[in-house]
Amino acid sequence: MRPIDRAVNRYERLVDRLAETPNRHLFGIGDPSLECVRFYTFEQLSGNLDYGCAVELASDEVDEIERDLLNADQPYSLLLPLVAKLRSVSPRFNSLAKVVFLGSWGMGPGEIGWMIRSLNNRSCFEQYLEACSIEEEQVDAYNEACERDFKEAEQNAASGHH
Repeated sequence: MRPIDRAVNRYERLVDRLAETPNRHLFGIGDPSLECVRFYTFEQLSGNLDYGCAVELASDEVDEIERDLLNADQPYSLLLPLVAKLRSVSPRFNSLAKVVFLGSWGMGPGEIGWMIRSLNNRSCFEQYLEACSIEEEQVDAYNEACERDFKEAEQNAASGHH
């Protein structure tokens, strides 16, 4: 099995395990290219990702996954596999008014909101808007850029890059 495939499988199992405790927000946060993702929870939703307020989850397991990622022999992004996995577990979190998220540290309120809207149910998205005092139009401003990121990731996956 290729290192990237092994890493994705390990991430998927980790997300399943983290979803066994859905009474917290689950944020997958990585570099802008999503070549590596670590998992965090935050006490409350905010329009920015403040490392000082983040509590890291399963750091030892992610360290092991990162070793697989270091051996990846071609470009890849974890965007598509982790979005699919987080979407599959979001109903568990949403049922307790908690959200799942995937992104990078530098994202602002609109970008964060776009991914929260994409991964969670409408009431959890509205909870985010209210917590951050932003309007949905600020999220809509990212439609084109975020959809382009997804299309690029899909094209790379189709051409053999993860």
